[in-house]
Amino acid sequence: MTFVRFATPCLDHKVTLEYLMSALRTEKLLLDNGIKHEWSNRPGDPLIAKARSSAACEFLKGDGTDLFFLDDDIGWPCEKALEFIQSDAPVIAGVYPHKMEELSFPCSLEADGDRLVEKDGLYRAVLAPTGFMRIKRWVIEKLYETAPPYRETEADGVTYERRAIFNSGPAADGNWWGEDYAFCNACPIVIPGNTAIN
Repeated sequence: MTFVRFATPCLDHKVTLEYLMSALRTEKLLLDNGIKHEWSNRPGDPLIAKARSSAACEFLKGDGTDLFFLDDDIGWPCEKALEFIQSDAPVIAGVYPHKMEELSFPCSLEADGDRLVEKDGLYRAVLAPTGFMRIKRWVIEKLYETAPPYRETEADGVTYERRAIFNSGPAADGNWWGEDYAFCNACPIVIPGNTAIN
């Protein structure tokens, strides 16, 4: 049985109106479709890689089947969230534009010669954002096995042993990679051809 955990890193302890309205619509759609789910957030953590790693480790403590990351400043079509949950892809991501005047997207697709790698409307991504990404449990479990451990003390004073499933820093190409691009380097990701997230 599908059990989705939505996880939102939330530095400022708040979400945008677009996020809230999308979350309410998604909540109704999932209830209408009998899909078990829960919502969690990681407020106040300025280290996004650690916030995502902590959320993933907390997810593994429960019996969720899918971890769905949602950034606190985006909106999305609720039907797209349902589509991602129902997909068999190990990792599937939605693409949204950079916050810039000139339209561009934080994504790079895999090509075979001059053709994009595509199957059933899903494109293989080399790099993709984690702000609207659904990950199957077995993927998190596999990455957890080899991720370096760290300790984190929560606001309640309890210290937890966790694993750095998401990391940022210098990559093999000499560039600094954020946690999303580094995660993409660790596992295959697909992006639907018709997915534009606001």
